[in-house]
Amino acid sequence: MATGGANLRTEKKYGPFELVFDWKLPAKPAQGGGRLGIVFAQGTVPVLDLNGMMATNDGDIPWKDVKADYEAKTPIKPNTWARSVLRFDGTTATLTTNGAEWFKATTTKPRADDTIAFSPGAGLEIMNVFIRELKEEKK
Repeated sequence: MATGGANLRTEKKYGPFELVFDWKLPAKPAQGGGRLGIVFAQGTVPVLDLNGMMATNDGDIPWKDVKADYEAKTPIKPNTWARSVLRFDGTTATLTTNGAEWFKATTTKPRADDTIAFSPGAGLEIMNVFIRELKEEKK
C-alpha cells in the first residue's frame, strides 16, 4: 500500500496498457489531500479532486475530444475504497471508477512508451495495483 505525498512510479516503460488500482480518500482530507492523477507519456489523466469527484481539466492536459464526468454522479466518500481502471490503447485513454466512466479522451501527442506514475495528494491510499500491456491493433 502506498499513501499520498510521494509519486509511485513503475520501473518498466509501457506503451498501450490497462491499469487497475484501488484507492481511498482519508477520513478527513487535508488541503490537496484528495487529488490523484495518473501520469504517463501522453500526459496526466485526472482521477479525482478534493471531494472525491472527477478533477477538472486545467488546460495542461494534452487531450482532445474529452468526455469527462467532472461532477461525478456518485462521489467517492472519504475512508471508502474505490476501484479505478485506466485503459490506454495507444490513442485513447478511458478511466472508469466503480464501473462508471469518468474520463475518455484522445491524445494529442504521438504515442511513446514511458513509465506510469501515481501522483496522489496527502493521505490518499493506493493498493492492489495491476498493470497489463495491451497489444496494439494493426491498422
